This record gives sequence, C-alpha cells and structure tokens, in this order.
Amino acid sequence: MKNPLISIIIPAYNRAQLIRETLDSILAQTYENWECIIVDDGSTDNTEEVLKEYQASDNRFQFYKRPNDKLKGANACRNYGFQLSRGEYVGWFDSDDIMSVQKIDISMENLLTYEADLVVTKNNKTESFFDKQLLNLRIVETANFYKEYIVNRLSILTGDVIFKREVVENFEFDENMHKAQEFEFFTRVFNQNLKIAFTDSRLWYHRESADSISALASKMNLKQVNSLIYLSSKLQQNFSLEKDIVKEAKRNGRKLYKSIICKNKMAIFFNNYSFFAKCFSISHIEMFFWFLYNYLTKRGFDTLKKRAKRKQ
Repeated sequence: MKNPLISIIIPAYNRAQLIRETLDSILAQTYENWECIIVDDGSTDNTEEVLKEYQASDNRFQFYKRPNDKLKGANACRNYGFQLSRGEYVGWFDSDDIMSVQKIDISMENLLTYEADLVVTKNNKTESFFDKQLLNLRIVETANFYKEYIVNRLSILTGDVIFKREVVENFEFDENMHKAQEFEFFTRVFNQNLKIAFTDSRLWYHRESADSISALASKMNLKQVNSLIYLSSKLQQNFSLEKDIVKEAKRNGRKLYKSIICKNKMAIFFNNYSFFAKCFSISHIEMFFWFLYNYLTKRGFDTLKKRAKRKQ
C-alpha cells in the first residue's frame, strides 16, 4: 500500500503553554509521512520560540506567520496553511488538542483501503480515549450528506476529519466567522458526491482550554453571536430551495433570539431586527410587540415559537 503525504494544518495564537503537547502527539504518530504546518496568528507570548524549536529539531514541522494583508483569525491561518501545504491528503487540527499515536495511521489505512474521499473519526473530552481497534466502520457513498449534516446537526469537529486534497481544494474557511467556522465549512464541502469512511474510534483528545472558542461560546461574545446570525442567514440564502435546511436555520435563529433577550443584549437584537422577524416568519410590527412582551416578562418564547411553526 502506498504511503502518501498528509498535511496537518494548525492555527496558533498564544499557545506556548499548550502546543508542545499537541506537537509531541504528532511527532509520536505511527504514520510517519506527514508535514505539520503551523501558522501563528500574531502571538504575544513565546509561541514563536516554541515553534521554531520544533522546526529546528524536525523539518516535517513548518512554522509560518500569518501575512499582514490577511485577516486576523484562525480561519485565515487555516486557509494560508492550506495554500502552503503539499499533501495529497489534508487535515486541520487545533493547537490545544492531542492525537492518539494511531490517529493518522488508522485514518489513512481506511482512506486508502476503501478509496474514500474523507474519513470521519470520533474524539473524546478526556485523555483516556485511545481505541486500539477500529470500531463500527461504515462506508457511505452519497451526494446528500450536507443535508443530513445540517438538519440533524451531526457532531463533527475539525479534528475528526481527514480529506483527500481534491475534495477541499476549491473551498476555504469563511474568514468572517468567529464561531461555527467548521460547521459552515462542512456544509459546503459535504455538498458533493462523496465516499465517506466513518468510524466510532476515538482517536484524539478535544481539550477545551479556558480561552478556546468553544469555551467562550456561552458568554455571548459579540463576534461569535454575529457569526451565528451570519451563518443562519447564509444557510437560508444558499439553500433557499431546501425547506428542511431553511427551517433548521430559522430554528437556530429563534434560539439565538431567546438567549439574546434573556441576557439583555438589546443592541444585538435591534441591529438584526429584520433577521429575527424573518426567523419567526412574522411582520416587523408583530416582532416589535412580541419583543416587548418577551423583554418585560422574559416569557412567551414558546408561544412565539409555536406561531412561527404554524406559519412555516
């Protein structure tokens, strides 16, 4: 069996205290034909010093800085890293996560054995996650996986997937997004004729550090909330003929509305007034009176949700 090059692309920002464990887990891989491209997003700690150390010790590690003419953020780093990569296969990984020593080996074996376009594994929230055997392998050929993914909100994280390069070479991560980046990216990538290898083997540790995006999600960070609004609007526009997808996108908009009102984030609501009225399928006037009731009582959300369902 051939031994193709795989590119592992990692965006990094102020990760000096964590990224050593990530890079050590890559260095320990039983599959050895890899390159690891780390793109720094303007760190202010000694992340650069750590990355240069690894680059000097093993030339499979490659350290770059995000160019100044590119937007700040992990997505720009992911896109830039892909442009620099050479692998026939590619996977994105985060700078605080850890791979099982068999992650790449098992993934590549299934990609090559079954001539799949991508492999999807599982992750764990603890370090005691390394499955030594392959669990519940499934090979699926479909052109509609994007719909199942969007409507059922299947949990697939960036680190779960390794792609054949040609599957993703015409796509980029949306650099305007600060939340749900991978979800939005996958909605587009999965909208192809694909042969997918799925396994329930948990091959990496998804660590939620205090400053990770997932850990900050519940704090109503403005950029992240705006990203969720942007995502819902984009799905409604891009899949306007797919009723199930539009329905799901509007449902997520209504959930976001409830969170915003309950946390008294009025500026966000009024800046996106038309978006929320559209998600509830009601007029601007109706939206205003419902808002007043919801805001004053912090109740009535379920009633509004039922009205929205009747109108869809």
